[in-house]
Amino acid sequence: MRSLYATRLRLPDTELEEVIEEMRDWVARYYESEGVGSLDLCEYTRENKAEGTVMATATWTPKERHNLESKFQGMGKKSLYETTWSHPSDSPGVDQLLTIDISVLDTGPHLEFDLRSTLTADTFRVAPLDPGVIQRPRIVDRLVGGYDCRLGSNRMLSYSQQIDGGTVRPFLRDTLTHPDRAVPVVLVSHHPEHGRPIPDPEWLQDRLLGLAIVAEVAPSAEEPLIAELGRSRACTRGQVRLYWPGFTPTSVPGDHPYFSASFIEQQRAEGTDPEDILFDRITRVASERHRQSHELRSFRVDFREMRREELLQAVDETGGELPEEWMQEYENTLDENERLQARVEALETELQNAKENLRHAYRQTATSGKSEDEETKSRQDVSSLIEALNFAEEQFGEHIYVWKSAWAAAESTQYHDPPEIVDVLGAVAHLARAYEEEDGAVGPWREHFKERGLKFTRHESEPTMNQYGERRQFHDGERQATMQTHVTVGQGHEHCLQIYFDRVDGDDRFQIGYCGEHLPYASENT
Repeated sequence: MRSLYATRLRLPDTELEEVIEEMRDWVARYYESEGVGSLDLCEYTRENKAEGTVMATATWTPKERHNLESKFQGMGKKSLYETTWSHPSDSPGVDQLLTIDISVLDTGPHLEFDLRSTLTADTFRVAPLDPGVIQRPRIVDRLVGGYDCRLGSNRMLSYSQQIDGGTVRPFLRDTLTHPDRAVPVVLVSHHPEHGRPIPDPEWLQDRLLGLAIVAEVAPSAEEPLIAELGRSRACTRGQVRLYWPGFTPTSVPGDHPYFSASFIEQQRAEGTDPEDILFDRITRVASERHRQSHELRSFRVDFREMRREELLQAVDETGGELPEEWMQEYENTLDENERLQARVEALETELQNAKENLRHAYRQTATSGKSEDEETKSRQDVSSLIEALNFAEEQFGEHIYVWKSAWAAAESTQYHDPPEIVDVLGAVAHLARAYEEEDGAVGPWREHFKERGLKFTRHESEPTMNQYGERRQFHDGERQATMQTHVTVGQGHEHCLQIYFDRVDGDDRFQIGYCGEHLPYASENT
């Protein structure tokens, strides 16, 4: 059994009858083209709701392997309406059964809509699911598009938002860094060559409806976003970035993944849409994290207890005989128990598979830290100096920090082998980590870089500093520093690149002050 989609929406000031009618119409339209007769859902009633419990059930089988079970439970001022709808997958060539479980709890002040869909294989077939197979149930579109739906502190919208230079701070405060945010945020920035976002934010929001908030980063918002979050956490230059709940301006950049413009174009050329990549990643997390809410669990426990008391009272009143209504409920309970037993067996198998996958992941982490395939893919994705700096800050952000002067130099520099720069920055980060762990006792820095085949210079010559010392003065906002320590890569003066770095008081990370073309030096004029 594979979990496909899960979400939980809160609908304030909405009547339960409205949502039930939306569900009825949604299912009816599915069978409309096939000429299936009237839909049979259990009746919803509020009669005698303040006194004791009310319960109704119904089962509808419109055709072979199609089944819809519905149940209504009322207790006091609260009500619970549940449906389980199963039918063969609509995707051609996929012999699997799709099951959609929906619970709608009416608490009085609001409705809690809970949905989870799963796919069960009828035959053993060793093949991955096609991205098109995994779709959200369209009842989500009806609710998000027609009602005030919320997930955590955020309202779920059917359209994307836009961030410009003047709305960066409000967006960060109210959405991106809000401590109560429970839904992922996906930012999409403008491609520097195409002048528009790729993918289209509206298409992306439609694909992620009910799961995420999508916002377009206008060009005017890029620099303010960098100023607030730092370049390694921002979303710029055609990137698409996924921010999980809990993000702050000091979060580890690698915990909130980004997709570069070149990676997106490469995936599209290979026939994979970025919308599907994000949808698959988010739905997997949503399905794994999905649990019954505390309110729903409490209602079910209280309902069972009150129902039991009513049963005992009914038996006393009839002299020990069980009324026909309760006999039918007993039969329904046996059927429900059988279904749940089968569900437990399937979940236990799924749990064992998950544990084995986790053990395998631990073994892989212990032996290599990161798989060779993943590393190769990441290096191939780096196609410019800017992307190399982005990737390095994401991977090594705990040990290096890239200054604004380095970003500016990289943006105006072309280099034939950007992945090589990732390796150099990785070597700097490795030295920074060793320096911190050994309290500075790391031996000559030259040996550290010599072991990696890198040309290292600790200090510039006196003539160079006299003539070109100002070119070694780098800045990051109000901070300024003169750096002489550098690594030179490449062959020949025109194809050389230099990275200047050093330690700065008050920060354990090594500061990258410059990453660009070879700087002038005194011997050029001799």
